[in-house]
Amino acid sequence: MNTNNTKKNHQFFYENLQFEHEYSLNTSFIHSPVSFPTHWHTVGEIILSTSDGTLFRVQQKDYRLNSGDILFVWPGELHSTIHAEPPYLIVQYYGYLLNLFSDLILMQNKVLSRHYVDSSAPDAPAQKIADYMHQIYDITHSQTPLNNLRMTLCFYNILLTFYDYCRASAENQLELNAPRLQTFQTISKACCYIAQNCERDLSLDEVADYVGISKFHFSRSFKEYTQTNFSDYLAKQRIQRAILLFGNPEISIAEAAFQSGFGSIASFNRCFKKEKHCTPSEYRNMFQMS
Repeated sequence: MNTNNTKKNHQFFYENLQFEHEYSLNTSFIHSPVSFPTHWHTVGEIILSTSDGTLFRVQQKDYRLNSGDILFVWPGELHSTIHAEPPYLIVQYYGYLLNLFSDLILMQNKVLSRHYVDSSAPDAPAQKIADYMHQIYDITHSQTPLNNLRMTLCFYNILLTFYDYCRASAENQLELNAPRLQTFQTISKACCYIAQNCERDLSLDEVADYVGISKFHFSRSFKEYTQTNFSDYLAKQRIQRAILLFGNPEISIAEAAFQSGFGSIASFNRCFKKEKHCTPSEYRNMFQMS
């Protein structure tokens, strides 16, 4: 793993990660740090603890991991290693892998608020996820043809395993019989369309028309399957786009807001603080030297 253009302030820093071999995923094991200050990056991480008492902080919440536990750090999240006994295994992946399929985009809203898999919990899939992580690590150090494809398939198996785990533990689990499966696919298509067009003046009516159902049915089904309403979901997609633009020092916060689809700075600030618990300026300062 190469770390370039690391930019600090007094509290945290942005890390511009670039993977070796032009792969979509990267692994770290032997060189995992004992501690690491608060930082963030557009790369996502999956962490497997190999000892008891490892302590991480993600989005201001502490997670104490024992051997075999899994921690997900999603792209753009503030996180730090408070204390760890290396080695522990990290699988890193470029964030675009979460946006390649419509049902993956729909899945995000269900799982991106979840981070921890307790290996001691009943029916927890920690061992299954750990096996896929070790496979990715082995592939990165092999000369097998189609390495990137093999690693990516393992990564998507991890996501599917984690999604099934989150869905099984959800209070309002949806049974996907034939009619519900059709609705699920329709909402997945809508989520993909929103992600691809969020910078435009996108309306609920337009998206409902795009997927071919009534505005009322779309609004009700969208909230049922994503656990959020259309406007909040759209705002989250726009915030993620704005965060990517923050990496360009020539783009101002106002420009990032408008290029991401927000109609005003006030609405951008309000939505950003609701989602990230800080202002865009505070978040953007991660790119600035102290």
